[in-house]
Amino acid sequence: MNQRDMSVMDHIVELRRRIIITLVIFIIALIAGFFLATPLITYLQSTPTAQDLPMNAFKMTDPIRIFMTFAFATALILTFPVILYQLWAFVKWIT
Repeated sequence: MNQRDMSVMDHIVELRRRIIITLVIFIIALIAGFFLATPLITYLQSTPTAQDLPMNAFKMTDPIRIFMTFAFATALILTFPVILYQLWAFVKWIT
């Protein structure tokens, strides 16, 4: 089928498919980020410049927030190439 003959609904279905693929990859990367967060935090704390800086937790939830931030950032970094590819593939599919 020619893309010029496709309806708006067909384009929305294709966009939805690409978003679902990206979200599935993000969830898998988030699970990997949970396993990688602790070694990353430990590595960053062991660098010579970080040993001079004290690590303070001012609230009870600060350690959990830092752990979740590292896991989310790791997942976003791991998913970013997939996001760029899906965006490129959707734009290429439209034109």
